[in-house]
Amino acid sequence: MKMKSRIAAKLALVMFAGIVNFCVFTACEDKDTVQPSLKLNREAIVIEGDTSAIVTFEINSNVDWKVQSYQGWLHVSPETGSGKSVVTVTVDQNNDGDARTGKAEVIAGNIKQSVSVSQSKTVNLSLTSKEVELKDLDNGDQVKFTVSSDADWTLASTTDWLTATPTRGIGGRTVVVTVAAGMNTTSGIRNGEIVFKTATRSATCSVRQLKGANRFSFGSEQVDLSDKGNYRSLRVISSTQWTVAGNDWIQVDQTTGIGSQVIKVSASENTGTAERTGTLTFSTGGDTREIPVVQGCAGNYWNHKDTILLNKHTVGSGVHVVIIGDGFDRVDNKKGDGIFEKVSRELAACLLKTNPLVKDLVDMFDVYAVVVESEESGCVRGSKTAFNSGVGPDFDAAKRVSKEANQELPVTASWIFVGHGMIGGYAYFGSAVGGGIGIYSTDEGVSTYWMAHEFTGHAFASLADEYVSTPGYMGGVEGLLGLQRNDQCWNVSVTNDLTQVPWKDFIELPGYEEVGAYEGGFYEPRGIWRPEEHSVMVSLGNEGVYYNAQSRWLIYERIHKVAGVPYSFESFLEFDRDKGYNVK
Repeated sequence: MKMKSRIAAKLALVMFAGIVNFCVFTACEDKDTVQPSLKLNREAIVIEGDTSAIVTFEINSNVDWKVQSYQGWLHVSPETGSGKSVVTVTVDQNNDGDARTGKAEVIAGNIKQSVSVSQSKTVNLSLTSKEVELKDLDNGDQVKFTVSSDADWTLASTTDWLTATPTRGIGGRTVVVTVAAGMNTTSGIRNGEIVFKTATRSATCSVRQLKGANRFSFGSEQVDLSDKGNYRSLRVISSTQWTVAGNDWIQVDQTTGIGSQVIKVSASENTGTAERTGTLTFSTGGDTREIPVVQGCAGNYWNHKDTILLNKHTVGSGVHVVIIGDGFDRVDNKKGDGIFEKVSRELAACLLKTNPLVKDLVDMFDVYAVVVESEESGCVRGSKTAFNSGVGPDFDAAKRVSKEANQELPVTASWIFVGHGMIGGYAYFGSAVGGGIGIYSTDEGVSTYWMAHEFTGHAFASLADEYVSTPGYMGGVEGLLGLQRNDQCWNVSVTNDLTQVPWKDFIELPGYEEVGAYEGGFYEPRGIWRPEEHSVMVSLGNEGVYYNAQSRWLIYERIHKVAGVPYSFESFLEFDRDKGYNVK
């Protein structure tokens, strides 16, 4: 019995020791187990623009971690690590079109955190022609195409025998580019290229010029001179030596030349009552060519500061629209068929007959053109024009001349500035104390879109662009608030609260169901809203002319306010529904 008791006691001691050891073991395990922690120094990465980018963020963890990316355009390095480390995020250039978002996910133990990555939409840079062909002529054969871009662009490079104008453009505007070349005196076809670039994109136009040939021709079929006899330029296109002679009343600044030249043709004043015609005779070797010179007579031309009335108001005090130009010499200002009068009448008809709202309120409008005579025709660099448009148009001087021509011109007048061959297609906002100005070029052709978007939208009614292009171009939200403090740009909003947006009175009205808050506008993809999905102020290529409800109201209000005609929001709604403008 004692032996069994001794054995039992010993066994109990062993079992107790085992229990103690187990307790010690489990206690050590609890003490050594690490609770994972994870801290990232940023939650988001925003890439402004579509360009590729490299950005970093920091990981701080007490355990091993790994980083995963689920997008093919987003790369992380290193993908694994421990402790504190810097992770490099590489974002590929965005060629997908729309803005895109992704994330880099960090996993440490049972903890997951992520860094969101967003990148702006693809910047558009497009040419209507990627391949053009020129004849062998010396600048006598030119090709035009348009450049469209969301961002500012420059002419990055050209082959040395090519020229392209203009050399830069502003984002969000379509620009007409003219390509020309010197005469091809080589024995074969020559090839060149013109490269356009934004900060992140490039586009190339390939140019092919036909092989040279023996040539002798002119840039125009005849020379037109005014009654005063001021000179006009004539391009002589030649691959050999030539001489020229005129009759007793025609003068040229050079009588001989080699190759292509521009000569100045002038005449003594025509004091008669009828046009007169003479001839310039060119000789080269055994070849003789003649070109007629036609000189007008007194009374056939508009004089400097003459006004051409194009529409007269019969209701209210009149909404004044002034068309004024630069780069038009006396021949361009010929009565009836002069280019300035023809373009002015086409612009007036476009405004008064095709523009929504204006065409139905035409009786409130005064439209007239102010004739300005420049020393030379055309707004090319170096030409002598009234407002220096070959370098940079002086719009304030144009407004002063307009007021000198019409002493009763009100401060609320709006202007259309016509450049004879200069860059056009943009505008400056009007305000409560003065009308804006739309800039138009004779190279563009009269466009219902330009009249609706640039002049009526921007210059007359101070409407903002509603499309998305280059963030920050006009200062973003703060820039918009500044303009709205000046009573401009009320067709976009910095809030999407439908009880606070400028167009809140349209919300839930029958017939205006599309009116709401659509994000994107004033060049910004985020933080600014427009009232409808569609509008001529949204799309640069909008077919037809449709203004959204808020824009229609602002144009209607501006017309009545300037004309001094009573109006109300209720009268607008009745007008809008009666004319069917609320139906796209």
